[in-house]
Amino acid sequence: MFRLSFLVSFVSFTTCTPLWPGLQFHNQDGSGSYSYGYQGPHHAKMESRSNGITQGGYSYIDANGILQNVAYTADPVNGFRVKASNLPQQPDNSLLPVNETPEVAEARRNHLAEYTRIANSLGIPQTSNTIDQFEQSTPKNPFILSNEEASRIEIPQPTLNQIYIIKRPSQSLLSHYNGFSSPSAASPVPVPPEAIRASSAVPSNSLVIPVSYRMLHSSLRHTQDSLGQYDYSYTGDTSAKTESRSLDGTTRGAYSYIDANGLLQQVHYIADHNGFRVLATNLPEA
Repeated sequence: MFRLSFLVSFVSFTTCTPLWPGLQFHNQDGSGSYSYGYQGPHHAKMESRSNGITQGGYSYIDANGILQNVAYTADPVNGFRVKASNLPQQPDNSLLPVNETPEVAEARRNHLAEYTRIANSLGIPQTSNTIDQFEQSTPKNPFILSNEEASRIEIPQPTLNQIYIIKRPSQSLLSHYNGFSSPSAASPVPVPPEAIRASSAVPSNSLVIPVSYRMLHSSLRHTQDSLGQYDYSYTGDTSAKTESRSLDGTTRGAYSYIDANGLLQQVHYIADHNGFRVLATNLPEA
């Protein structure tokens, strides 16, 4: 009986616990530049680096339920600087003026008069009884960002009680790809779908010309969430690829490469409830 009650309570707890969707992305290239970020229900972060300058920010909900924001930057000239809502604040050392009571004011006048009388009788020269006031200026902290610099850094916010659905970019990273639409009905293999058969492919005369290329820095991009959606791509010296998956389970992608003969080959594919379909320049022709 004890084991059964424990199992029921455990199942009820796990089913009632909400699963918050997360989101993350990552971009980088061969020159050392990168950008990445992630968002969760109680925290978020983003950081990027370009031309040797690193900028970033993060936010989180602390133990008291207060949203804390932090923005930072680091460069070879000024070093690391930060602007945050959770930094220790300097104590207020400003002294409030205190008004003397009539009794204290009269005692002060009597004391100064007695001091002057005794000094005159002894021949002591009069000295100033005022206290020099020195302006105490707080030195500027080199690790603190100014408000203007901090305002230029985007700080992501936690995604509490929110669901983010990634929208597939309208334009692919490889702009020379030709898109195609999915057919209304599936066609049996090996008959190609009508939509692919009717799509405009790359002209054949441009495929027999050897492509001259230069060495490029590689780059990659990756975005995903906890709902099963993702979008990634990478570009190299002789190949490139992009692929995405939407919330309805449809996967779309394309890749290109330069083959051993120096020809540019391109492949487009899609996989959904109609199955897997492909359009490519390297498919065997009847």
